[in-house]
Amino acid sequence: MRNSFLIAKNNFNIIFKKKSSIVTYILLPIISILFLLFIQFLSKAEVYNIGIVNKDIGTLSKDMMSYLESTKKFTLLSIEEDEIKDKVTKSETSYVIIIPEDFEGSILKNHPKDIEILTIKDQDTTIWIKNYINMYIENLRIISSVSKDSKDFYEIYEGYKINGKMSLEGKSMEDLTGKKAFTTSAMGIFIIFLMYTSINISKLIIKEKREKTYYRICVSPISSKQYILGNVITNLLIIGFQLLVVILILMKIIKLNTNYLNFFILMIVFGIVVVCLGVLIISFANSSMSVSGITNFIVVPSSMLGGCFWSISRRGELLRKISLLMPQSYVMDGIEKIQGNLHFKDLIPNLAILMLFALAFLSIAAYKMKVNKSIGEFL
Repeated sequence: MRNSFLIAKNNFNIIFKKKSSIVTYILLPIISILFLLFIQFLSKAEVYNIGIVNKDIGTLSKDMMSYLESTKKFTLLSIEEDEIKDKVTKSETSYVIIIPEDFEGSILKNHPKDIEILTIKDQDTTIWIKNYINMYIENLRIISSVSKDSKDFYEIYEGYKINGKMSLEGKSMEDLTGKKAFTTSAMGIFIIFLMYTSINISKLIIKEKREKTYYRICVSPISSKQYILGNVITNLLIIGFQLLVVILILMKIIKLNTNYLNFFILMIVFGIVVVCLGVLIISFANSSMSVSGITNFIVVPSSMLGGCFWSISRRGELLRKISLLMPQSYVMDGIEKIQGNLHFKDLIPNLAILMLFALAFLSIAAYKMKVNKSIGEFL
């Protein structure tokens, strides 16, 4: 173990011999998140045009429409049912909400009728609109459950409106949705930078092969496993520092209410996977140029399939199955679980699969380095 730490110390001396390496290996992934945060602050939120088909004549449906408009995310337009197809296909409305007949009566009976949402666009915003509506209906359902009769319901409901809780809940929902969306996107980009950074650090092995240092090490008391472990330690210390800074950004700037310990554990386990992947690539590379080629061939496509650029749920069945072969998909799924305030036990399957990836990569790399006797030519 001591030999591995000595190798790690030597790696740090080599890496940070140049001041520019601090930017390349430590700051670049962090800067990427800050850049995304800056872009988010500059961008204006899109306002969606929503057509409303209100088949109910009660006040609750009208109040719900006012509530949606109060979020300043939607512009509502009353339309007839036979206008739906024309309005949607001509993009005059992004979405259509259909409020069923006797909606208010179903609320009073504590059995709310479903509200239908129609669109030809992506389903992500549909889910967002449903969350707003479901939150509103859930508040009405709670009032209904504690009311003795309809008169009692309306008295409580009026007090509920006067206290302004609808607007407060709407603002909270908007903020939370935006923060979660930003965190998911930012971590997808961070994962890609993390992979490139880790593999670049592992290129030290290529440098030492070219200078024959690696082969002198391997005939010394230091084994190939100790040598690999030293490189793993180097990578993990740098990744750990990056993660701590990212967590500080999430806590102090984004102010995301989540379990940061679970987040750190998930990302550090993925860091182990990335480090082992880097060592695996180096063990099969014939030159410095081939390392770059293999890295580009693996990192970007696997990240796309793994959900770093867009959600896996938006893909077809075949692509969803293929994504299960990518370690990134288990990280992105874990991030969604953490943001959903699930417990650590819910992350165990993700962590176990990631460790299996790491074990497989590291075992193959260690075996390859042990049996590889040739020095080769490096460009």
